[in-house]
Amino acid sequence: MKTRMRICQLLFLFCLSGIAYAAPAATADAFRKSCEPFRSNAKPSLDKAFCRGYLIGWRSGLEGAQVSDDKNVMQIVTFGSGVSDADMAKSFLTYMDNHPEEKDAMPKIALMHAMVSGGLVKLTPAQDQGK
Repeated sequence: MKTRMRICQLLFLFCLSGIAYAAPAATADAFRKSCEPFRSNAKPSLDKAFCRGYLIGWRSGLEGAQVSDDKNVMQIVTFGSGVSDADMAKSFLTYMDNHPEEKDAMPKIALMHAMVSGGLVKLTPAQDQGK
């Protein structure tokens, strides 16, 4: 019984080792590197899938959400119609090319700056929603 339990534990740990790549990118620059395949419409890859998954999750979590902007003003996030994950990746890459000072920022912060700068996301002050 102990041997069977030990084998199950080792199998479980072995399976988890394949998930290690799915850890979030620690910096905007690391995330930028995973999005590079979008620049040239490269074939599907693990990096491209990671970038796409992060973008889809980020968008799903923020659509319609109230967030605090850089000046601590509550804003409602709205994505433009027809914005694809490829549009978001290319906008992020262009933004990072033009803003190397954000390479050490958290990906979600640099991504928001890129989407607002590229016009893919609109931030509306929360108090304006009832008008």
